[in-house]
Amino acid sequence: MFQLEKNNEKIGAYLNKLIIAKYEKVRKFCIAYIKLSGLDWKDDSMIAKMQNRMSQIIKGNKAIQTYDLPIFCELLNVSCEEILSAGKHFVPISGHVTNYEIAFSKDKAIWNKYIGRD
Repeated sequence: MFQLEKNNEKIGAYLNKLIIAKYEKVRKFCIAYIKLSGLDWKDDSMIAKMQNRMSQIIKGNKAIQTYDLPIFCELLNVSCEEILSAGKHFVPISGHVTNYEIAFSKDKAIWNKYIGRD
């Protein structure tokens, strides 16, 4: 069982670190969030609203909503436990890559890695 971080500022700071490491800017993360949600990512007002919401979460003024958490986890490729514990608890999110996943992948680097393995 993991220990939930009760301080939203620590969670926000850790979330910001993850976002910057993967997306470089919060705006790019917001656009990816909107795309994954199936909304109009070309709408500047939607991006501005999401950036404002992320700013409040990062500062610790607001908590992460339950409907945001799975999307954050998928975009950042981390577990919900990692986010909610502010990086103190890690859970593997991917166990085993199957032949099926490799066969239907469009990424040649994945194919080459699979072919070149021992």
